[in-house]
Amino acid sequence: MKCITIEMKGSITIGQGDVQLRNGIRDVIERGYDLILLDFSSVKYMDSSGLGELVAAHERVENAGAHMGIFNINPKINKLLYVSLLLDKLNCFEDRETATNHWLQTA
Repeated sequence: MKCITIEMKGSITIGQGDVQLRNGIRDVIERGYDLILLDFSSVKYMDSSGLGELVAAHERVENAGAHMGIFNINPKINKLLYVSLLLDKLNCFEDRETATNHWLQTA
């Protein structure tokens, strides 16, 4: 399994971060990665546009036959994902090791 971890930084909001997320995901899919892990430890804020782009990125990854997971999510963003009922759908994990092991066990 070809895996990459992308360190997300700053905010994922309309006009700031959402386009970078979209382009970054497109790039790693084209490069043939089948497991894309997003490290959210440096993401401080995400608005509804960023949330929508995250869902779209997840769908793009799945449509390409790959997998995507998110880890190191701060409590505020975790709450947003929880309230939106997206924690499970977006494959959210506590840390990189747990995220990686999830797919190694299901492979």
